[in-house]
Amino acid sequence: MPPLVSMGILAGGGLWSSAYGALILLLVNLICINLSGVLVFLSVGLRPWRAEETSRALKSRWAAVIIWVLMLAVLVVLILQRVV
Repeated sequence: MPPLVSMGILAGGGLWSSAYGALILLLVNLICINLSGVLVFLSVGLRPWRAEETSRALKSRWAAVIIWVLMLAVLVVLILQRVV
């Protein structure tokens, strides 16, 4: 079952701790898929067609990488708090 479905079923059954685990799995999937997509676009050198959009695209790409890495760091902290 997808993590979002599992989370809903577990929360509906009152199993909040397990629903939290399913939510963490959903967030890991979301963040890692988006971060890997941005990194693949950076690694292949995908560029805009028009030259005037190049600087804006470069800034937004690095902003996306920074945002997704920060979200991943927050998620790691949440996971480590749950384990300890």
